[in-house]
Amino acid sequence: LLAGATITVAGKGYAGAAGANGYGAGNGKYGSAGSGAGHGGNGGTEQFGGLGGDGYDSLSNPTELGSSGGGASGAAGGAGGGAALIAVGGTFTLSGLIDAGGGSAAGGTNYTGGGGAGGTVNISAVALSGSGTIQANGGDGATGNIGYSGGGGGGGRIAVKVTGSGDPALLNLS
Repeated sequence: LLAGATITVAGKGYAGAAGANGYGAGNGKYGSAGSGAGHGGNGGTEQFGGLGGDGYDSLSNPTELGSSGGGASGAAGGAGGGAALIAVGGTFTLSGLIDAGGGSAAGGTNYTGGGGAGGTVNISAVALSGSGTIQANGGDGATGNIGYSGGGGGGGRIAVKVTGSGDPALLNLS
C-alpha cells in the first residue's frame, strides 16, 4: 500500500439506529443518551450511568465487525467499523493507512447517540515492510443542545502475523 493510499472500512460494520439499542455482540444501549459500543474494549458509559457494550472477538485472530452505539429518541448511534482481512503470500508493504474506525454518533435536538466500536484489521504475511498506519478507533458519543452526552465507542481489534521476516513494531498501530 503506497504512501498516501488508504484502505478504509471505517463505519462499515453494524449500522446504528435511532430509538433503539445498537446491533452486534457489543451493542450500545438505548437511553436519553445512548451508550458506546464495545469490540476490542468496552464501550463508554453514557451521561446517566448506562453501561457501554462489552468487548468480544479473538485477540489473536479477530474477524468480527464493530458493533453500533446505542441510539436515543431521534438520534442514531454511530456505526461500527468494518473488517479488513488481508492475507499476503509474500511481503506486505504498508506505507499508507488502513482504517477500521467506528462512526461517531448523531446528536439530536435534545438526545444523543453513543459511538460505534472500531472494527477489525487482521493481516497475515510472510514478510512485512513499510512504516504505515493501522487504526481501529472507536467513534465519539454525541452531545445534544441540552447537554446530554452519549458514550464513546470502544476501540477495535488489530492483529498482525508475520510468518517469516519483518518487524511489526515499525508500524503505527492505534
